[in-house]
Amino acid sequence: LWRNNELFTFCTSSSTITMLHTKVSISILLSTLLLSLLAEQAISHDGRELRRRYHKSSKSSKSYKSSRHDGKVLIARMAAYPGTDSTPMGEVHLTVFPNYDIIIEIDAKGLAPSCNAATNTNLNGCGVHIHEGNTCNTASLVGGHFWSTAKSVEDPWVDIRYDSNGAGESNDVVGVIRGNGYDADINFARALLLHDETGARIACGLLEHHD
Repeated sequence: LWRNNELFTFCTSSSTITMLHTKVSISILLSTLLLSLLAEQAISHDGRELRRRYHKSSKSSKSYKSSRHDGKVLIARMAAYPGTDSTPMGEVHLTVFPNYDIIIEIDAKGLAPSCNAATNTNLNGCGVHIHEGNTCNTASLVGGHFWSTAKSVEDPWVDIRYDSNGAGESNDVVGVIRGNGYDADINFARALLLHDETGARIACGLLEHHD
């Protein structure tokens, strides 16, 4: 039998090892969660990566377009924002998935030249957002950003931006992890807006079902 002081030392050492093991495990878990959140945040600004994720998860298709059965597609045909002299032309396609992830595919011109999603820090600068309104005819009725406050207290559209070239053309793909908390049916008929580099509204189109 061990003497009392030796047994006490062993028990103390065992407790210390257990506590250290627990701390290390918690630290590893927190690090893993942090890396996961950072990766998700990166994907939320990289629609192509999000698109690849869904492409890989599709077992029945080798192309993204034919794997869109996983989500519903909405399309907005862009025109000048009411009261502006901007001349945007083109379309924006949104694929909204069952978990609310959104992939935004822009094919438009007449936008702000040289928009840079990575460096623009202006409020709404180079933004692409769904708004509350159901019209693109009256500026006062377009409203603000549209999202479910029940699912997110913070505005998910704040950092969602697009890239354009020096001629104001954009073929960018933007991802929004968990989207705005609404499915395609609720986002249907809402106004989709594109902003210039200063954050001003320059283009608007109503979201319609894609044939």
